[in-house]
Amino acid sequence: MKLRKILTLFMFCIGISLILGEVSYALGQNEPIAKKAENPSGCENIKHALDYTMLDAKNSQNSKIIFIFYLGKGEFSKNLTALRMSNIEKFLQAEIPNLKPFVMAEGKRRDGLGKIEIYTKGELNWELFFNKNASDCVE
Repeated sequence: MKLRKILTLFMFCIGISLILGEVSYALGQNEPIAKKAENPSGCENIKHALDYTMLDAKNSQNSKIIFIFYLGKGEFSKNLTALRMSNIEKFLQAEIPNLKPFVMAEGKRRDGLGKIEIYTKGELNWELFFNKNASDCVE
């Protein structure tokens, strides 16, 4: 009986914390969370995401930035991922010359558009999609 009350109270506390987390996000207290629509992100959205990522890197003590690049369906150029990585890296280093360490990796080919996932503080913050066979516009 006592165990049941403790478990009920525990589940209630978890529920409240989840609800409060959603409310704080809805009120805009958490900055950008991964985009869900799979449409090409466009130059402005990519630059916007990189600007937020750089601000996050500047304001965080031990945060590493992780970029994972995925080729999309019908993208066959072996250099496309390397070009996308290189352009993002040049953009970041031009904006913040002594930027904290960041990691770039290539993920598996995926159905749909090519994309970049950007992680900061261990969380997915951005999911940006490319037009088919396009590099990016941050060169």
